[in-house]
Amino acid sequence: MTGLTDEAWPLAAAPNPFIPPALQRKAGIPEASAEATLARGKRITDGWLSAADEVVVSHPTMEEDRVLLASPLIAGVPLGTPETRAYQRYRT
Repeated sequence: MTGLTDEAWPLAAAPNPFIPPALQRKAGIPEASAEATLARGKRITDGWLSAADEVVVSHPTMEEDRVLLASPLIAGVPLGTPETRAYQRYRT
């Protein structure tokens, strides 16, 4: 997964402006509150991280002159450099 900055993941809450927020929370709509949106993001992230023996997640560190931070949902993932294999080249 790429692009997992603190601004991009988890998604921001986006309650429907035409339905009372309390009713949306009562109905369990994930976008209705920041808490529900965060919980949903944690469940999705946990699923990603447990989907394979090796999972690579990343985020950009800069955008033009602005520093970007990792999503708090991947902050506990150890930093590292993925192994890349050398493949034989067949082009001349």
